[in-house]
Amino acid sequence: MTRASMVPPPAITNLEADRRFVRLAESLGHRVADKFVGGYVDYEWGKSRHLFEALPGGVDGKQALEFGCHIGASAIVLAQLGAHVTALDVAAHDLELARVNAQRYGLEDKIAFEHVIDTRTLPFPSARFELITCNSVLEYVRPEELGEVLREIDRVMAPGGTLMVLGTSNRLWPRDVHTKRWLLNYLPETWRAGRVRSVSPWRIKRGLPDYIDMGVLEGATSFLEAKAKSGWGPAKVYAASRAQAALRHCNVSLGMLAHSFTLLMRKPSA
Repeated sequence: MTRASMVPPPAITNLEADRRFVRLAESLGHRVADKFVGGYVDYEWGKSRHLFEALPGGVDGKQALEFGCHIGASAIVLAQLGAHVTALDVAAHDLELARVNAQRYGLEDKIAFEHVIDTRTLPFPSARFELITCNSVLEYVRPEELGEVLREIDRVMAPGGTLMVLGTSNRLWPRDVHTKRWLLNYLPETWRAGRVRSVSPWRIKRGLPDYIDMGVLEGATSFLEAKAKSGWGPAKVYAASRAQAALRHCNVSLGMLAHSFTLLMRKPSA
């Protein structure tokens, strides 16, 4: 049994912080009963945790950056699994809610929160992080700025480190994840502005040309292991593994084709 498998799920331990979280969330117009507000940590524990655990060496003890932490759910899961977490966001109100969220789970001492207005310039030294996670965030970066943002992510990534892009609206799909409208993803970027938020996984890969797609290299082992733990049955996992074997010849990882895509990319070692 691995250490990760013995880690209990995050639990609310600070009732005063929980009450403050509810008040602050409601003042910002959020419905606390929404699974992506009050239940977001539980949701990420049931989904993203398995991807974190499936990474070679896991995340315990690693220096991790949650790029675009929103209200802190993924950062809290990473901290619960033993990572040393830095969480940043461009929205000060979301970051404050994330701080209170960490307090309600008793993990505020394990997460450093940073308000970064312009993510094209990050306030960290080069090669600072071994793991960088981008959960449902890169589709919100302005297309004309995405290249600079990816270069800055690369700068603060340590050699041999892993970039995990997950839960990201896939421009390859004809129906937009957020608006549920058809064909908006296929409009030119200048026409899409303000209508839809999505990004192509190939755009991410082109922005980091030296990175190794671990899904292709490993035959999506980490991805499929995580999916099996999150509920995929043996038949579905087997079919997906055979599909990945065929996609490998095209340098495509299985996670790239999902409606909300997943990329696991490793920076070459120095």
